[in-house]
Amino acid sequence: MIYASLRTIRQWHQPLTAPIYIALGLASGAVLLHLLLAAFGKAAAWSSSLAILGLLVGAALKWAYWLRIDGELRTYTAEAATGLGHLGKVRVLEPPHTQPNFVMREMGYHVGRKHALKLRKLALVFAFGLPIAFLLLSQAAGLDLTGALAGTLSLAAGLVIERWLFFAEAEHVSMLYYGADAA
Repeated sequence: MIYASLRTIRQWHQPLTAPIYIALGLASGAVLLHLLLAAFGKAAAWSSSLAILGLLVGAALKWAYWLRIDGELRTYTAEAATGLGHLGKVRVLEPPHTQPNFVMREMGYHVGRKHALKLRKLALVFAFGLPIAFLLLSQAAGLDLTGALAGTLSLAAGLVIERWLFFAEAEHVSMLYYGADAA
């Protein structure tokens, strides 16, 4: 809940942030459970179906989250922060620092829109699409361990991309003091 509670980062202060964490945790746990059952020769249709259901819920929540953050207005501005918006456009006269610092590096990361869309597609494919396909494959006789392992590895790669993108797309209000137009 710490991310969802931070009003300073619009992309994280969302009602979907915590449910996505829970859904992805449950889905990845279900995929790992299916892998363990397959490794011990106990894989069953219910375990892959449970994992697929979890992945579908996670994908739907993540898609809804992306639609929401893309459609929201960037309401945090220098004008709002200083209370001088009624006077016109507020701009930074002098930068707070002469050299890049921690705040600029860690809270001012900017991923280009074109790259964000590519990474979102990769996250959808690797975290949801391929694991579902591999889990369906694991239901075939003799392919339970292979499909479960491939699904788990794909999910891991997809979740790394999804988590990195979650942080990279965040726009922190502190960047307003470094010249950002809005957050």
